[in-house]
Amino acid sequence: MTNYRITPYRNPSYSNWWGWYACRDFAFGGDTPTFYIAKVGHYNLTTGMWVCCWSQALDTDTWNSFDNLSIGASDIVFSNNTPFPSGIIYVAHMPMYPFSRVQRKVIERSASQWVGQTASTTNFILGNATSRIVPDGSGRVAPALPFYGFKITGDRVGSKNKAILSTLSHAYETPGAYAFEGAIDYLLGASAEAEILRDYFEFYIYPCTNPQGVWSGWFRTTLEYPDHSHDYYWDGSHGEESIAAFRAAYAADTGGTIDVGFDYHSYMANTNIHAAVHTGDTTGNYAYFDTEMRILDADFNLLEQDLNLTEYWYFKELGASLALTPEQGLELIRSVPEYKTFGENTMKALHELLVDGRFTYGP
Repeated sequence: MTNYRITPYRNPSYSNWWGWYACRDFAFGGDTPTFYIAKVGHYNLTTGMWVCCWSQALDTDTWNSFDNLSIGASDIVFSNNTPFPSGIIYVAHMPMYPFSRVQRKVIERSASQWVGQTASTTNFILGNATSRIVPDGSGRVAPALPFYGFKITGDRVGSKNKAILSTLSHAYETPGAYAFEGAIDYLLGASAEAEILRDYFEFYIYPCTNPQGVWSGWFRTTLEYPDHSHDYYWDGSHGEESIAAFRAAYAADTGGTIDVGFDYHSYMANTNIHAAVHTGDTTGNYAYFDTEMRILDADFNLLEQDLNLTEYWYFKELGASLALTPEQGLELIRSVPEYKTFGENTMKALHELLVDGRFTYGP
C-alpha cells in the first residue's frame, strides 16, 4: 500500500481557495493507496460532502466513491479496501465533466430532428475564445475553444414561449453539467411530455459558457479574469469575452425576450434550487422544487441572495418570469445518474407549469 499526497492549486487571486483537484496514473492499478489532501483552503467543506471519487476514464458516467473517507484536523484522507483495477486511474474531487464531453454531446445532439442552428451559430458555434496561458504556473496554453449553442423545438407551427438553458459558468460545478445533460436528454426524448414542451417552447441551449475554465480544470473563475467569479459579471460591465459573446447570442437568438431561463450549477452540500433554505427540499423528492416553480411571481427573488450581476439576473432582464439557478448537491449518496434525474425533473416540472396555463402559449 502506497501513500500519496495531492496538492491542489489554490488560486491566490480568488480567496486562495481550491475547489477542484484531479490526477491520473498507471501506478495506482493493483494497489490500495491512501490519499491525503490538506483541507485548508477548501471551498465550503461540509460534513457528508463528496470530496473524492475515482474512475477508469475521464469522460464517463461511472465515478466511484472511495470506501473510506475521513476529515481530520488538517487532512482529508481517503482510500479503498480493494486494489484498483489495472490501467489508468483518475482520482478527482467530484465527477469530472471534460470539455471533450461537451463537444461530443453537441455532435451527438446535432443529429436529432429537433435540433437546429440559432441566429448566432454556424455549425453550432457562435464564436471562439482567445487562446491564452493558464495562469497557474503550469505553462499550459488554453486553445481558442468554441462557444457552442443550438436550438431545440418541435414541428408545431405557431407562436411559442422561449427558454434559455445553460451550464458550466462555474467550471468545476460538474454535477450541474450532468443535470443540464439530463434535461437536454429529456427534451430530445420520445415522451408525450417532451413533445408538448417542444411544441410550445423554443429552447436555446448553451452547454458551456466558460469553455477555457472547463478545459483547464479551473474553479469558479475564467482564465481571462482569474480573480472574479464567472457568474457575477453578466451585466456586461466587466468585458469578459465569453460573457460578452453569450450575452449577445442570447439576445440575438431569442429576439431579446424570453419566458424562462435556467443556469445549472451545483451547490456544495444539498439538492436544491439555490440553497436548502430557499426550498426546504432536503429529501430529494423535488416536491418543493415544483412548488417554487409554480409561484412565477414578477421577481422570483432568491431568499438568501439577489445578485443583480449574475446570469440569473440577465435572464430577468430579458423578461423571464421564471429565472432560476437549479443546483444539485454533492453528498456521498448522490451519483451521476441522480444528477441527470435532477435535470430531467426540472423539465418535468416545467411541463406541469405549461399545461397548468402558466405561460402565454400552451396546450
